[in-house]
Amino acid sequence: MQDFMIPTESKTYLTLDGKNLDKQLLLLPVDILIKDFCADTQACLKQLFLDGLQLYYFADGLWQKGTLADLMDCRAVFIPKQGFLTKRHFCYQDVMDVVEFLRGPNGCPWDRAQTSEAIRTNVIEEAYELVDAINLNSVPKMTEEVGDVLLQAVFIAQMEADKGKFTPDDVYDGLCTKLITRHSHIFGCDEAQNDSDALNVWEANKQKEKRFTTHTENLQDVPHCMSALLRAQKVGKRASKAGMDWQDAQGVTDKCLEEIKEVLSAISQKDNGEIEKEIGDLLFSVVNLCRFLNVTAEVALTGAIEKFISRFAKVEDKLIAMDKTFSDCTAEELEQLWVEAKTSE
Repeated sequence: MQDFMIPTESKTYLTLDGKNLDKQLLLLPVDILIKDFCADTQACLKQLFLDGLQLYYFADGLWQKGTLADLMDCRAVFIPKQGFLTKRHFCYQDVMDVVEFLRGPNGCPWDRAQTSEAIRTNVIEEAYELVDAINLNSVPKMTEEVGDVLLQAVFIAQMEADKGKFTPDDVYDGLCTKLITRHSHIFGCDEAQNDSDALNVWEANKQKEKRFTTHTENLQDVPHCMSALLRAQKVGKRASKAGMDWQDAQGVTDKCLEEIKEVLSAISQKDNGEIEKEIGDLLFSVVNLCRFLNVTAEVALTGAIEKFISRFAKVEDKLIAMDKTFSDCTAEELEQLWVEAKTSE
């Protein structure tokens, strides 16, 4: 054991078995001692680190300073704590370190100039791009977009840490606490027989943590910046849990029909303000019908939009084949083409 006295003043280091290396542990930003070094160990290090990596290797009874190219007949290797610029592959801590560096005095002027308020729309945009990647079932795009969403969270955490408001550790602490306390059917005394029960336990614990004294506070807690469809469905769901809802789907359907009549009445009065209000009521009723029928309004409307674009493209293709444009056709002719496009599906 004396042979492996560390060749630096490091007082804390991670000891790894060279014959059974964990790559993720190798990437941690700590001093690392690798014992029982072998050819597979060297191959692993070359895969993870750049060739110029500065390290110490134990050979012929002595510690010597060298690089990855010097590790042919050594028994052990000591790698001092590495920064991200010496690596070929990275871990989560490297993300934090890169963002911190970019925000630092030798970093990027643009990154230093940003604030949480300045990039908040980026968070929404990146989330939408991730959803698109999921819908496409594209692993490369999903991998990239998950990283972009993660970057926004890390960026905001670093900016707020720079201002002394909270640190990334505060974020991890709060997240883990939430995951444990809200899964009281796993880590506590509550019970859940299925996914619906589990979600109810989560929501009940969430309400306790937020200390709402009224159901109205729970409704007001739904983010205002959500898309109107998502927010409407979430508000309707929380109102339902409070006990305010229709008895069955027919009741919601009747409400939709009632709202259509009120829209038509507002149109007949040519009152734009009233028209907008009544159309809003109609949309909210339709969203509640979606909720009652276990349909996600946002997904349903997205599907309808995609279907419309697909049919529109088919109509336009036929017009091009006929050497015509939309303006060359009557409403009846366009309707016929639309019916044909719909039938072809």
